[in-house]
Formats: sequence, structure tokens, C-alpha cells
Amino acid sequence: VKKLGHKELDLPLIVLINGSSASASEIVAGALQDFNRAIIMGTTSFGKGSVQTVAKVSEREGVKLTIAQYMTPKGRKIQALGIKPDVMLGNLPTEWVKKSQSSKSYIRESDLRNHLTATIESDDEKKDRLKKSTKGVYSKSGEKDSEKLSPMSDYQVVQAHKYLQTFKVFDRIKQN
Repeated sequence: VKKLGHKELDLPLIVLINGSSASASEIVAGALQDFNRAIIMGTTSFGKGSVQTVAKVSEREGVKLTIAQYMTPKGRKIQALGIKPDVMLGNLPTEWVKKSQSSKSYIRESDLRNHLTATIESDDEKKDRLKKSTKGVYSKSGEKDSEKLSPMSDYQVVQAHKYLQTFKVFDRIKQN
């Protein structure tokens, strides 16, 4: 393990994201992905890549202004596109869903009515956006607040844990 001061730089790192990962978490996941520092696992993130503010026009009126756009360090757009994981964990096995009863439907930025698109789209980004059917605002059927699940009852956490365990196997194989 290489060390810089007291920081361990070669430890395997997995970051879990899903449709509820937005704004700063998307920037961090995208930066770690840009620099090959972490494996991003899960499902595509929310796609909140803009900073907005309300400019007061009068006591009762205002104008919402978009004042900035988030991008990853290597210039990838986040707005309405989200961060795509390196390892997709979107398809839950039927037995897992039945066992955990935690299948969720996440609202993403691109699902919101009148969402802001990536400001300067490439042809591929435009095709991808137009392929998606905008469903308008919807609500997810949520879990009761009283239903607190342990981390190991979360499908993505279990899969990330299994993935990290494979590094021990690869180390053992390399030594032989």
C-alpha cells in the first residue's frame, strides 16, 4: 500500500449511488470516477447539475435564475444526465425484492416537469434525452419512517461488500 503521509491511496474504494444521489454527491462520485480513484456502483444518479437562485422583483414576485452548472473535473455534464455507474446494480433479483421489500422508484432530475436540460448538449446527449419519455412529477411509494433497515438488507450495500471481498481473492491469486 502506497502511503502519502498517513493516507492509504491504494485501498479499493466503492461509492454507491442511486436515483436519490444528487448535487454534491454527484460531483464527488463523478470526480472519483474521472480520476479512476473509485468504482462507482448502483444506478444512475438524480441529475441535479445546476445552481439556482430567486431574484426578488417585488414583494410578491421573483425570478428563478440558473447561475451555475455543475460538471465533473474532466468536464462531464451532470444536469439531467446524472452520473452513470461503472457497475450497474439496477436489476434486483426477484427473490431479493420479495425478501427485503425495499424496491424503490427514485425521482430523477430529468423526470421533473420543465427540468433544465444540459445547457450545451452534444448530439449523443440530445438523442439520449429525447429517447426518454418525460413522465412529469411523480411520487415514490415510500417506506414507513418506522421501517429502519440494516445496511446489509440493502441490495447495493451487499453487492458492494461482495465486490470488495473479491480483492482478497485477487491478491491471493497474484501471490501464487
